[in-house]
Amino acid sequence: HLTISNEQTLRKKTQELEAKFRLIFEQASAGICLLDDKNTITTFNPAFKHYFTLPGEEKLSTLHFPELLNNVEKLQSLLLDIRSDINPPQTTLDVECKIGYKTVWFHCLFVRLTDQRQNNRSPQQEQLVEVILHDVTERAEREFQTQFEADHDPLTDLFNRRAGEKRLKKALRECAKHGQHLVLMMIDLDKFKPINDTYGHEAGDKVLIEIANRFKKRFNDNTDICIRLGGDEFIIAQQINTYDKTATQNQAIALIDELQQQVSISNTRTCAVGASIGIAIAPTDGTELHELMHNGDKTLYHVKETGRGKVAFYDDIKN
Repeated sequence: HLTISNEQTLRKKTQELEAKFRLIFEQASAGICLLDDKNTITTFNPAFKHYFTLPGEEKLSTLHFPELLNNVEKLQSLLLDIRSDINPPQTTLDVECKIGYKTVWFHCLFVRLTDQRQNNRSPQQEQLVEVILHDVTERAEREFQTQFEADHDPLTDLFNRRAGEKRLKKALRECAKHGQHLVLMMIDLDKFKPINDTYGHEAGDKVLIEIANRFKKRFNDNTDICIRLGGDEFIIAQQINTYDKTATQNQAIALIDELQQQVSISNTRTCAVGASIGIAIAPTDGTELHELMHNGDKTLYHVKETGRGKVAFYDDIKN
């Protein structure tokens, strides 16, 4: 009789405890799910469903967890590592996700679940992973904006000198590693100072913004590096597999022609600037950034001293 009474008391306490944990699970603001050894979602709470379904949808688009988020291969590799006993039982990761037309960032905690009753555990038993995630989109967007402002010129949105030189050094390392060339164009605007002197700095700013927009249209922001060094000085750099001097020269001449087109500075007034370009090529004209920039700048100075509005290569003037 005593044994039965104790068992009933324990069962009641267990039921009460399960009810409390179920309440926490269902009402948690964090999304929570459980993954089996194939990374399939076996259970999830309402917050998790809310994160990954659009209004009016009743079901998740897939129960294979990595496919709900971007970078499937990286997530599958991470989950495989978590299940290994030689690694820590938990890790965190910020993950980007596309839900409908909206990009969302989640801070995810991945936890390997272990059975405390090791003696009763079968070696073949699947190892579960718990995922707890929070929407950190606003924080991520603030961080992206802060980083963008730190790396970009506030007027033109091109890379500033500090961030630009950092990108150039990285590009040089990649070129050395893969046997590529880096084409460095040092660009200085011609006839820009008279615009500031005649029409004011606001007009000068409009010209610089338009010049930067022309750079962005002509060059690929994902592969090319566009930098405002300061004032009316710019750098354009391209990482290429095969260097063709004639093609590079034609590209630079076409850029000068485009930069010479009229710029509107008011409803009734336009103006025009020109450009001089000095070109240095890595690794031929330098393997270190300071050397490459020095040679490109020397070439640009030569252009400005011999008539402006032209293109010159360092290998043509160094002798």
